[in-house]
Amino acid sequence: MVLHPFAHLFGDLFGELSKPEVAIRTLKLCEEGLLQHGFKVIRTPFGWFNALELKAKGHPSSRVARIISLALA
Repeated sequence: MVLHPFAHLFGDLFGELSKPEVAIRTLKLCEEGLLQHGFKVIRTPFGWFNALELKAKGHPSSRVARIISLALA
């Protein structure tokens, strides 16, 4: 599983951006949860521009993006 943070640039499609501290904490919690369930996890650096080349089976237009909210107490 690759966790790759990005700011989507299509208007309000993904809502308001989180503060970097909240986003980084959320990514770390996601990583920990996935590791506990036996996934191999790679987390790309936060705030960097990355060139990624991915090869996977399936339809070339099949991409999945999710909005993850973290309620902090």
